Amino acid sequence: MEFVKIKSDMFDELKRLQGAYKNEIGEELPTEKNFESLKKAMDREQIHFYGCICDKALVACCSICFTYSTFNYEKAGVFEDFYIRPEYRHKGIGKQLLEHAFHKAKEEGCKIVNIGIVEENKVLRKWYELNG
Repeated sequence: MEFVKIKSDMFDELKRLQGAYKNEIGEELPTEKNFESLKKAMDREQIHFYGCICDKALVACCSICFTYSTFNYEKAGVFEDFYIRPEYRHKGIGKQLLEHAFHKAKEEGCKIVNIGIVEENKVLRKWYELNG
């Protein structure tokens, strides 16, 4: 198990995870135009994706978009796109990926990271609360 920042060379694997994630939460699947826009945002460092590699494949991902918060008048982040392939769930990957992403955000100067979540997902919301 290895936790990494997802870069251009892993974009095709990220696209597959994004498609599975959107399908699971009932949102429209991203179009090629959406993916082109996402890749540009990643290249401009507007959004950072982090992932977990197991068995030589990207099996989990999450993102942090950086912004500015008037709550504390400092750099902030928004955590989203949290997805783990079903066969890799309940193995501790989620907690470690969350910790990895938050650690990286802190290294980037974020003082606060807000979590974006689909309101109906009460199980994930409770998991976030249990994991700080």
